[in-house]
Amino acid sequence: SSGINAEWPLRPGTVLMLELWEKEDGDHVIRFLRHHTGQDLIEYTLPGCSEGEGCTLEQFYKVNSEFDLTEEEYRDACKVGFPDILPGLSKNTLFLLLCISILVCLSSVSMLTFYTYRVKQRAGIYPTGNSSDQVRALLQEDY
Repeated sequence: SSGINAEWPLRPGTVLMLELWEKEDGDHVIRFLRHHTGQDLIEYTLPGCSEGEGCTLEQFYKVNSEFDLTEEEYRDACKVGFPDILPGLSKNTLFLLLCISILVCLSSVSMLTFYTYRVKQRAGIYPTGNSSDQVRALLQEDY
């Protein structure tokens, strides 16, 4: 951990700043600051750095070296990208399974609709054949 966990998590409207300063001797130092609306500017002292002096670049790199992540570690930590639902299957296979599932659902709905229509037709709710008298009678009924 970085050792600066005061008031975390940050509230909305908080600004974190890293300032890079060049000293008169040519060395560079980094200061880590936080500001929130209505509060004074707070300077954090990172572990291994001098209070009020900031960190040299070497100290800053050393403190942050524990946070170096590979792309895979970053994606795993942040859960970025397509979720790994079934680790053994490729994304193409998962996409194909998704398409097949959608087709099965659509065909099931179609069959259920057709079955419902046939049941209602046999019950006399829908006309059978091409009898125009039955169609007229249905159109004139009040539902």
